[in-house]
Amino acid sequence: MRRIRGLRRPSGAGRADVRPGARPALALPALLTLALALAGCADEPTTPRAGGEEPGGRTPPRMLGLVEITISGLGTAEVTSSALGAPTVEALERVRAERAAGGTAGRAAPGGLAPQDFTLPDDSTGDRDGTIQLEPLSTGSFTDGVRGSGGVRYLYATYRVRNAPDGGGAGYNTERRNLTFYAVDTDGTIDQTAVSVLELFNGDAADPALAAQLIPTGAAAKDPGTNTIESVEPDVLQVLTEAEADAIQALADPAGVTDVFPYGFVVQNAGDPTSRTLPANPAPGQFDGVVTFAFKVPLQADPAADPFTVTAVFLAVDDDEVKLTQSLDEQALAGRLAFGERAASLGASLVTLLPGGVYGGTIPSRRICRVRAAGPAVDPTGYLVNVSPATWSGLSPDPYAAGSIAQNAQIAASFDAVVVGASAETFVVHGMQSGRQFLGASYAGNGTSTVTAPAAGFFPGEEVEVVLTPGL
Repeated sequence: MRRIRGLRRPSGAGRADVRPGARPALALPALLTLALALAGCADEPTTPRAGGEEPGGRTPPRMLGLVEITISGLGTAEVTSSALGAPTVEALERVRAERAAGGTAGRAAPGGLAPQDFTLPDDSTGDRDGTIQLEPLSTGSFTDGVRGSGGVRYLYATYRVRNAPDGGGAGYNTERRNLTFYAVDTDGTIDQTAVSVLELFNGDAADPALAAQLIPTGAAAKDPGTNTIESVEPDVLQVLTEAEADAIQALADPAGVTDVFPYGFVVQNAGDPTSRTLPANPAPGQFDGVVTFAFKVPLQADPAADPFTVTAVFLAVDDDEVKLTQSLDEQALAGRLAFGERAASLGASLVTLLPGGVYGGTIPSRRICRVRAAGPAVDPTGYLVNVSPATWSGLSPDPYAAGSIAQNAQIAASFDAVVVGASAETFVVHGMQSGRQFLGASYAGNGTSTVTAPAAGFFPGEEVEVVLTPGL
């Protein structure tokens, strides 16, 4: 994040270049400085290494197997979820086929696992293959907006996670750190997406184009009082750069994974807000983790064309680097506060922001403006976000040329592309004597390349600071 301050000029150094309609400057005009806090989008972040011990004692990420999550009953009051898992894509397809045939429901298949479990590598003792227990906790869906005109259906499935083999056996003697399920493309998924099944209520295949429109979200709910989407809790969605996804792909190749998408869902420690670690040797029935898989998909003009069943495939990876992502659903004030508190409690090493996100803490941050959700990296067909960031190009009055501004001056910021999101929290005007200005006032120009803060009276001779945040 860069912070640039404008030059300070003596009061009375001349009239400011104010917008039409501004009042003449006072005899003792206010000064103007600029504090610019715009973070660029990440290009080459720290990339996890594929093997061996890393500098500083960091353990590299480990590929832990595949899991396929199915959410069914969408659009009804009976929404359910189930999971399948296996060490490889080939084994996962075999388990899926055997379950569909009805002959091995609830039992482990040769080379595969029973529903609701996925394979981990050998325990540290090397005496057996491992599985992680996943137990369904809650599943649901709700809609927002107008059907066929921007309306969407949110869907989610939450599972409890136990660091132990399938069948409730003794827990592992190795802990799981920052376990995350990353969406993957396989030979069995639809049109280079993570979606393997997309069905209508009658069991027919839904429009395959909808697979690329299944977009990951954070944990969100609809407030019945305000009818708005709000964050339920932070630290659910994880977003990576393509470079980081490539590093995980190197781990996933032996499992038959075609492509790793740069997003996933994080396993939290359900009982400890300061850690994501699932401890070793859990007691029988001791589920220390919880994970939520959450998406939204467009509502179709005809309700009969809405997906009734959605299945997606994920790769489980653990890593000792603590990174958090602020989802789009966490960009309102309450969500931002909860996100900041969560990052601090975990002692995160890095926070990731999406376009419009704001983080005011001290943990290093980065911004990712394009997140692929479908298609190959060289030619994506679907995005979580896809924003070409605007570059700030000028402020009027110009702090480097005009030493004073009018008492009731409007302050305008110009960009080289259309910008939105101007508000008292993203375009901050602060008088060093009069205090923060324009609270609750409207900002003109959202959706254009120039946005203007409303006029407010400054004190004669005071310095005025303007802060443009990454929320623009």
